[in-house]
Amino acid sequence: MYAKKSIKYIIQYESIMKNIPDQLDFDFSRPIDIQRNINLDLINSCISNFFDKSHDKIFLKHLRILILELYICWKESGNQFLSVSMSKRGYKSKSRYNPNGISSYLIKIINFLKVNNLIEFYPGFYDPKTKKSRLTRIRPSKLLGNYFKKIEIHGDENINHSKKEFLLIYKNGILYEYDDSYETQEIREILKYYNHLISKTFFDIPNYQSEILSRGDNRKIVISHFVSCTYSLNKNKRSKEIFGDCWWSKIDLSLFFKIQNHLAINNQATTYFDLLEFFGDFLTFKLKNNIILNAKTFSKVLNYDQLCSLIIKSFRSKNSKSFIKSVFNEKKKLSLENFTSKEIKDA
Repeated sequence: MYAKKSIKYIIQYESIMKNIPDQLDFDFSRPIDIQRNINLDLINSCISNFFDKSHDKIFLKHLRILILELYICWKESGNQFLSVSMSKRGYKSKSRYNPNGISSYLIKIINFLKVNNLIEFYPGFYDPKTKKSRLTRIRPSKLLGNYFKKIEIHGDENINHSKKEFLLIYKNGILYEYDDSYETQEIREILKYYNHLISKTFFDIPNYQSEILSRGDNRKIVISHFVSCTYSLNKNKRSKEIFGDCWWSKIDLSLFFKIQNHLAINNQATTYFDLLEFFGDFLTFKLKNNIILNAKTFSKVLNYDQLCSLIIKSFRSKNSKSFIKSVFNEKKKLSLENFTSKEIKDA
C-alpha cells in the first residue's frame, strides 16, 4: 500500500513539474523566518487593502508573518523563493525560536493565498526510493508583487521580533531548546547588540549592478539589507561553531577575490583588512615551532588565501581521503578550477 501511494504521488508530482518553466531555480530560496516583527505599518496597509478584517486573531497573526516574509523575499529579489513546510511536523509553536507562536495554522494561510492567486506555489516532494526531497516553494504572484511596488519599508523599522533568538544551538543536528545560563545570556546580548549595529548600517557593492552574487558553485547570494547575524553551535561538536548568516559571510573564495576591494559601508569605500595574513603566525604559535607559513614555502601554485583556506578545511575534515574529495568537489569555490588534478594534489 505504501509503495503504491509513493508511486502515485511521484507521478502526480512529475505531472505538475512538467508545467513549470525550465528557468525557475528552486535552489535560489531561503527558509521562512518566523522571528519577524509582525506589527509593522506596511503589513497593516497590505492587509487592509487585500483582506477581510473579519478574520479572527489567529488567522491575521499568521497572515501577517507570511505577508511580511513574502514582501522581504520579493524585496531581496523577485526571483527568490521562500521554502515552507506543508506538514504539521514542520512547526513548533512553543519553541523559544518562535516568539510569535506561529503554528501549523500557517499551512491554512499558504493555501488561502494560493486559492486567491496571491502567490506562486510549487509543491515539495519526497522520493522514498532515492531519499531525495524538497520543501514547497512559494513567492508573491504578479498581483501581490504589483502591490508591493507601491509600499516602502523605512530604514528605522525594526524588522525582527524584540525576542528574536540569534543564538542557535543544535543537538544531533536538531535545533535544541537549551536552558539559559550565564554563558548563553552573554552570547545572546553580544549578538543582539551586533545585530542592532548592522541593522543601522548599509553594506553594499556600488559598482555591482545586480542584487545577486554568484559563487563558484553557482549558488546565488542576495545582497540583502534585511540581514541578521546568528551564532550556531553544535552541542556535540564544539569545532562546528559558525558565526554568520549575513550575506557577506556566505561568500566563497572564488567570489571573494572579485569583490574584496569593492565593498562599501554607509556609501563609504572600505579598507580591506585580511585576518588570514596573521594565520601563519597563529599556526606557528599553536604548533610551538619556528615554521613560517607562506605560500612559497608550501606551494608554487597556490596563493596565500587559498593555502589558508585549505589548511582550515583540512582541520575540519574527518581524514585525508575526505579532505581530498571535498577539495576536488569544491574546486570552483576555492578558485582552483584552472589547476590540474596533479597540481592540486602536489599542493
